[in-house]
Amino acid sequence: MIRRISHIAIAVLLLVSTTGFTVHQHYCMGSLVETSVFTVPEFCCGEGADCCNNESETYQIDEDFLDFVQIMDFSELVIELPVLDLLYTSNITVQTKPLQPFKILRPPDKGTVLARLQVFCL
Repeated sequence: MIRRISHIAIAVLLLVSTTGFTVHQHYCMGSLVETSVFTVPEFCCGEGADCCNNESETYQIDEDFLDFVQIMDFSELVIELPVLDLLYTSNITVQTKPLQPFKILRPPDKGTVLARLQVFCL
């Protein structure tokens, strides 16, 4: 049960931190009056008054989770295999054998197959 709760908590924390959230703060005459996360606070002095102001700050993780990926440049990579070196330096002689007639195998007849499948009680 504790594992399930911890997995759910970590998943929610990861979701919130990667999508981000915005904190809205309402200042009235220089002092903090209200802080909210999901809604923008209302002006307490009216829209046109200079004594109130809202500040918003967004918190979000900007890093990718692919730190373990390494990009390699294979354009200047040279692989030397000793087996291929033998192919280019040595003289290869090919030995040929005369073809021998091959035996044509035919499927067994129906009676032989059925006799092999039967069980005889003695």
